[in-house]
This record gives sequence, C-alpha cells and structure tokens, in this order.
Amino acid sequence: MAFDSHFPRQRLTPPRTLARYSAAGAPHVMVLALTLFVLLAGNALMSAQGPYEEEPSYERAVALWPDIRRPITFVGCKDHSDEFAIMWNGNISAQTATATDADRRLFAQRSAESLQMSFSVGERPKFEDRDREDGSTWPSLRDSHLPIAIIQHRADGLELTEEAFASDEHGNCVTDRWDSRVYLRVQFTVQQTGEGSEPVKIWAQIAPNHTSYNTSARRNIRILPVAPDYPRALHMEGSAVLDSRGLAVMSANRGFRFHSRLEPPLASIALRELHLDRNVVEFNLPRAKGAAVALIIPFVPAPAAEVATTGRMSYEQALDAVTRCWQREVGKGMQVSVPDPALNDLWKYASVLAFITADGYPGGETILKTAPHQYEACWPTLMAMHAAALTRMGYFRDVAGYLQPFLDARRRRPVPNTGASYLSASGFVSGPGEHIAVSWVSDHGAVLWAASEYYLITRDRSFLEQWLPVLLEGVGWIAREREQTKRAGGSGAGLMPAGRATDAEMQGNFLWNDAWSYRGLDAVCSVLKAIGHPEAERWERERLDYRSVFEKAFRNQVRHTMRWTDAQGAEIPFIPWELGQTGSEALHAFYLDTGPMRRAWSIRTTKP
Repeated sequence: MAFDSHFPRQRLTPPRTLARYSAAGAPHVMVLALTLFVLLAGNALMSAQGPYEEEPSYERAVALWPDIRRPITFVGCKDHSDEFAIMWNGNISAQTATATDADRRLFAQRSAESLQMSFSVGERPKFEDRDREDGSTWPSLRDSHLPIAIIQHRADGLELTEEAFASDEHGNCVTDRWDSRVYLRVQFTVQQTGEGSEPVKIWAQIAPNHTSYNTSARRNIRILPVAPDYPRALHMEGSAVLDSRGLAVMSANRGFRFHSRLEPPLASIALRELHLDRNVVEFNLPRAKGAAVALIIPFVPAPAAEVATTGRMSYEQALDAVTRCWQREVGKGMQVSVPDPALNDLWKYASVLAFITADGYPGGETILKTAPHQYEACWPTLMAMHAAALTRMGYFRDVAGYLQPFLDARRRRPVPNTGASYLSASGFVSGPGEHIAVSWVSDHGAVLWAASEYYLITRDRSFLEQWLPVLLEGVGWIAREREQTKRAGGSGAGLMPAGRATDAEMQGNFLWNDAWSYRGLDAVCSVLKAIGHPEAERWERERLDYRSVFEKAFRNQVRHTMRWTDAQGAEIPFIPWELGQTGSEALHAFYLDTGPMRRAWSIRTTKP
C-alpha cells in the first residue's frame, strides 16, 4: 500500500519526533498513526483538485500539537505483563500494576516489588535534577520504530549512548509462557571522551518506583523529589547487587563499587535530603571511545544463578536477537510506504506498542489494555479502536485473540447506568470484568463494531460462527432499550437511556454513547447484509430509524445552544456532548476525549 504525493524534504528528526509519542497513553499512537495517514492522504487528494498554499506534510500535522515534555518509552515482550519505562533521561522504572481484579489476584506478592534506577554521568553523582529536561539527554528509538530506547548523555565534554530493551533470557521478544521472566538489558557506551585521562564515571541510584503519570496536555510524568528507601538491604556480591534474600536486583558485565550510603565528598546536602545518596552503584570506564558497561535488570528480583545464566548471552547477541524478533512481528502486518519516513516508522511503532501493552494470562488468554503502568487495564471502547486498527494493519490472529475474552457473557459487567435507566443487561457486551477498570455504555457498540470490522475484512467463517449470536443479541439489546425511551417520550425518545460515558461518575444522555451504539448497529447490519442473513432487512430498518432519531434530536438541541463568533465574525453554534446542555458549563477534557467530534465518524455509513 502506498500513497503518492510530494512532501517537502525538510522535516523533523524522526527519532525525536517518534519518542515524544511513547508517553503514558501508549496505544493511542495507533489511532494517531491512522489519523495522520487519513489526514495527509485526504489533503493530497484535495490538493489535486485545487491549489494549496503549502504542500501537506508530516511536519505540518505534528506542528498542530505541542511537543510532549518528558517523553517516556515502554519496552517489554509481546503479550506479557511486565513492561519497563525508559525515561527521556535514561532513568528506569519498573512496577507491577494492580488496577484490575485479575492483576491484584495474580500479582499480590509483587506489591512491594518495584524498581527505579536513576543515572548520572560525571565526576560526582547529580541526581537532583532528574525531573527536568535540561538538554543534556536526547531520547530516540532504534531504527526510529523498534522498542529499543536510545538515550544520548552529554556531561563535562563527554558523550555516552545508553541503549535499553527488554527480552526473555534468550533474547526473544515473544516469551514461551505468560509468566516467563523478562529482563531489561542496558548498555552505556562512550562515544566522545572529552578532555582528561581520568576514568569515565557512571552512577546508578537504586530505589523503589517513585514515578507517577498524570494525563495532561504536555507533562504526563511526575518523579517524586524524595526517593523512597529500598525496602530491603542491598549489598554487592561479585558483579551483582543482591537484596537481603539473596535475589539479584542488577548485574553487570564488569566490576563496580557499591555505596550503601555515599560519604563526603561524593554526597551533597541535596542528595542526602532527597535520599539519593543511598544504594548508589559507581562504574568506572576507561576514557576511550567504545568503552562500555552492560547491565541486566530483572523486572522483579530473581535468583542470582538465573540472572548469571541470562548473562551468558552477551548484550550484542541479545540485541541482535530481539531486533530480529521485533522485525518479524512487524513484518507479519501490512506494510505501508509513503514519501515521509517518519510516517512509515510511526505506522510500524503503533503495532509494536500495542503488542507490548497487551498482557497474557493463564490459559493463553490475552488482554489488550490501554497502556502500561498508568492505564494498565482494559477499557473496552479503546480496546475496540485499537483492535480495529490492528485488523486494518493485517494482524488478524492477534486481533482474534484480543476479542476472544468478550464472547463469554458470564464474565461481562452489567451496563453502567443510574440503576433504573436500563431494562436489562441481557445482550449488553462489555467484557471480562476482572480485566476492566471502568465500564462505559459505549463499550457495547464499540465491541460490536470491532468484531464486525474484523469479519468484513477477513471473511473468517469460524470467527463469524462464534460471534454472530453475540452480534444479534447485541443489536437486540439496542433495539429494546431504544423502544423504552420511545415509550417514555421527551427529547431523548428513541435514543439510548442515560448511562456512564467516561471515567467520571456522571450519568446522562451522552452523544458518545449513542454514537457508539449506532456505529455498532451499523456495523452489524453490514455483516448481516454481506452474509445474506434473513434478518438483515429488519435490522437495516432499525438502523435507518436510529440514524433519523439521532440526527433530529441533536440538531434540535443545537438550536438552543449558545453561539460563539469566529475570526470572520460568523456565529458558530456550540455542539453539546449531552442532551439538555446549552452552554459550556461543566466541561473538561472529556469533551474532547469522548465528546461531539465522534458524531461525524459514527453517523457516516459505509457498506460492503
């Protein structure tokens, strides 16, 4: 697949551009990638019909959004629960998320097991400013799309490269079991020696995780200034750091000094106050280009013998193995080529992030989650969007696995509502409750749509045999709930009853819920028509009625909303996200996240 257009040759540096998207909401990059392709392709077609002041380009697209500060990259194995966070400055965070019932049950023993390693380069350790982007570090990705983080460090005339990736003990990106051990492999390499002949010093401070994530426009990462004390006493044994149980927290391929507490003159007042003077590892490298030290860090402390066995595979061998492994996984999907390499890399990176974010469980089940660490749970609406994107990218086997857990009605959560607004949960498709953080009414239509899209693209008959009863029950549920609002009358007659549409505990007639319910019904109608199902005509009538009611209700609502004046003096009506809303009161980020922009996409109908 290729789009032919002529984009300007001047562009942003791809590694930096891509690194900024690997923030806390990782899988959203899939939607972003597809959106950029659609926008650029659409602009290219429009430019063929009429003149543009400037050619469409990747640079113009990303310039619409400010650069995310403190970018972070998650590395891990495909469909595995353990993911490491590599920060813009090379610091490492590892934590087991327990936001869902399944994770709390499986990983209860890990509640006290987390790790954060802060790095510093120079004669003395300087960890105090690790929450700032001061220009001394520069993050990117290997080949601009592989989950191998590359951080350039500059200090005192020195330049070092830090490279980090995750794999199993054999260097694989796909593990044999859902609970296989995952290791982070890190290597620091001297690139520029600077002046002098003294050894190059690299410092690593070990503490429990004290990084948090906050969804905001530009700064999603927070590092607590005071580093908590590691919960167990650490000591050095050979070339490894062990805890009081004798389990390895870190090992290296060369010797080092271990400071349980820094002594003057290495310790400063700031380090002592922030507890950053404790459990510090000191590496001394020859001041020569190419001098290196490689570390192995298990996700949770592991038997020293197992870590030593893993170390028999050199860093270079493991890097080569994991690179080839991820290239094979990317190669299984549809390949896209456009004149701008950054877009090609973004396309590939999207699937990699999804696979890292998905988690495996006992019995072979895989759950496509929303993100590692912060949003490490399944939001079915977002899962559906990601699954549909992966379907279009050609990862059919993976998507079928991610959708499988949604078939079992016994595991689904009831429809989230006021307690009286919905007649029944029979036919409502949510998802496996033990893997879900918050249910939305939109989950139902989104899952119907994703499953329908999968069949319409793959024409997989065995998949259809499993899903057709669910699809028919799903549209039946929509029809029954619409019927009760018709009987009740009012402005919401024929729409879905009030329910939850976001993580906020608000119940209402949200456009988001109706948009997804309609989209799910529309997609199922396409499936029924494609297979010549005897009920296709019945559900097509339901679809047309829903569309008419939906448009009429919200057009009527817009007549009563406030107006704002644009730069040309034209009055523009405010588009509400809920029936009865006439102004911008009580609006927040969810207005953009799950608001009225969804309407144009949901009402659009395409037939096979």
